[in-house]
Amino acid sequence: MIRFLYKLIFIFLSGFMLGGCASTGYFAKGEKHLEDGEYDLAIQAFEMARDENPENIPVKRELGIGHYQMDNIEKAFPLLLEAFLADSTDGRTLFYLGAAFETRGDIPHAMDIYRRYTEAESGHGMRKAMEARLAGLIRKQITEDAKTALLREKTINPALIPDSTLAVLYFRNLGKNRDLDPIQKGLADMLITDLAKVARLQIVERVRMQKLLDEMGLGEAGLVGETARPRLGRLLGAASLVHGTFMDLSQDNFRIDAGFVKTVKGKVPAPNQIQGKLTRFFGMEKDLVFGILNRLGITPTQAERDEISIIPTENLLAFLAYCNGLDYEDKGQYQKAREQYERAAQLDPQYEPAEQACSRMDGLILSVIPLDRLEELYAEGASETEVAEAAETQTQETGERQEENQRAGLEQPREESHEETTAREEPSQETVRMPDEPGTTVSLVDQILHTAEVLDQGFLPGIDTRKPTQEENQSSFGNAASFEIHVPLPQQ
Repeated sequence: MIRFLYKLIFIFLSGFMLGGCASTGYFAKGEKHLEDGEYDLAIQAFEMARDENPENIPVKRELGIGHYQMDNIEKAFPLLLEAFLADSTDGRTLFYLGAAFETRGDIPHAMDIYRRYTEAESGHGMRKAMEARLAGLIRKQITEDAKTALLREKTINPALIPDSTLAVLYFRNLGKNRDLDPIQKGLADMLITDLAKVARLQIVERVRMQKLLDEMGLGEAGLVGETARPRLGRLLGAASLVHGTFMDLSQDNFRIDAGFVKTVKGKVPAPNQIQGKLTRFFGMEKDLVFGILNRLGITPTQAERDEISIIPTENLLAFLAYCNGLDYEDKGQYQKAREQYERAAQLDPQYEPAEQACSRMDGLILSVIPLDRLEELYAEGASETEVAEAAETQTQETGERQEENQRAGLEQPREESHEETTAREEPSQETVRMPDEPGTTVSLVDQILHTAEVLDQGFLPGIDTRKPTQEENQSSFGNAASFEIHVPLPQQ
């Protein structure tokens, strides 16, 4: 009996030591002040609680959150990091540590922490919002990659670019039917999707190419002149580029021409020319894919050939709506993009890429919620419905600003993208890192990220080595294998 009492006392004392000040008056006062938005008083209370038990992790976490709310990120960061090191699965720690990293402009580490949050808080109402946050940051990082590539352009050694890398540029409409202009991006998107099914090729993602075109001032139409193509190939880290044109020859006839450019001078494969009825457009695209592979000297496996031969839609109107969606998406107008993708899915309910694009836009629409508003929703314990309503309100406000500008006779600005909403400043010196050795190949393929168009898939390389920690073959563009983000956390 005495031993039993001793055991109970030991368990009680152990629990007290672990919970520490979490149960004391100072901690409770700090929580109340934090809830009421009295952050300076909350910090004072948590500091007193920490004085009583310096090793108490919940106190350090809440003290870090208090400093975060006071915009004192440098004081908040080490406290939140220490709480993370003690428990890397605590959702509250992960949320605020990720926010602290993002506020500091450390995108890779913010993505790492947000990814951990989505895994740890699978049933939380904020999970989808954090997945969307991660998606938006991936696009933001791709933009930073493009800026970094331009800064490092003189250090690129094109001779070191792997021969298996390929980029597909947008096609130019040489015909008279301007209604077919959206195909300029759509055809390139289809080719990228199909060519990415070949394991021997490493295809540059379309969204990555678009971000670089934006930085080069070529983003509006996305069309690249002949003299600029080799330069674009070097910046993208692509040994070969596919470019081309299309035109309506008559009411029924259609022609596609595809050429090749080598980033490094060498033998250029002969161009492809495909001609046929417009109603056979999707079959012509498949012929073009196999023609490109033949010119490159690549024989696809039977499994790859079967995958490439799948035609996602034969409805030209649905495809044109999908192409319009791509253009709106590139401009950051996610609501309009979703409307076009939804229209494509309605015109052809079997059009899987359109359905996937709708889901992608749902995530990107959520990603426009500003970080401070996202924190408010988290603190309020918002549900998925409330988070979605907040995103809808943000989107409506952006649309209203556009309409006001139009009524005022001003030039209509494009809708703000997530990247512009969360950070409008140039990358810091910490973000833009120059190569360690002269002659090092620096391309977007080797940059901080290598993501597929599916926003929550791809892989992240290690920050120190600049090498991928995990890379799996892509079955199709925009449908890459899942990835883990593992970024070494900095020391305090």
